[in-house]
Parts: sequence; structure tokens; C-alpha cells
Amino acid sequence: MVREFGADAAFASLDEADEYIDAASHGRKATVVILTVPVAPLATQAISVLDQGGRLVLAALGNPAKFRLDLPVNQLVMNDITVRGTVMGSSSLRRDLPTILALYRQGKYKLDELITHRYSLANIREGYSQLDQGDVVRAVIQYN
Repeated sequence: MVREFGADAAFASLDEADEYIDAASHGRKATVVILTVPVAPLATQAISVLDQGGRLVLAALGNPAKFRLDLPVNQLVMNDITVRGTVMGSSSLRRDLPTILALYRQGKYKLDELITHRYSLANIREGYSQLDQGDVVRAVIQYN
């Protein structure tokens, strides 16, 4: 799905990504890794593929009791690696919403394609359960 939205590459695991990163960066490591699923071990693995001065961007929300990070602090410090979180790409709705809506109306911003699940109010518990399991990209609650 992410390739349809402009990503150069996407991988189901960091093992898959390692060979691509090596070839694409001529033996160096990744500059940025964007983690979009709430799977804590992936964050630790992502740090291992980051180059000196690299950034790990966490763009996933999950169950706070389950999505907790155990990070190799020495590796972060010695390699000047930054870990940061982001919600909605750190955009400001007041500032960015008019541009986002204009791009959507022009067909340049594919919001509809991001919707993976639709729920009625009667099925909202199912939605939360699937969200907790990490099965949802974007969901819409339909009011009937």
C-alpha cells in the first residue's frame, strides 16, 4: 500500500529491508526508518539499520500496556540516533487542512484508499479490538 502513496520501498520485515538498504545506500545504512505498526521489537531492530545521525520515526499508536520500547541507549548515543514520534506527520490542522483538502479534491491526496475498515456504532467494539491488534490503517465510523 505505501508504494502507491509514494514510498520508494516497503518491507514486511527488517531482514527483507537490510539487503535493499545496503544496495540503495552503497553499503551505508538507512537515514530514516518510519515505523507505522505498533510492534515494539521492530523499533529496536530498526535502530540496527540506521546510519550515524539517523532517525527513527514512530508513527504508530497501540495499546500502551503492550507497545513499550526497550531501546539500546548506548547505541543511540554513540551513533547520534534520534527517536521521535509523530501524529499525522506533525502537521498543524489549522495551517495544513486547507492544503490537504485542496490536494484531495484534485485527486492528488488519496484519503479514500487509506480506509481499511468501516464500522457502525453497533460494531465499535470490534473496531477497537482490530485497532488494538494492529489490523487497521484508517477506519471510518458510519452513522446510519
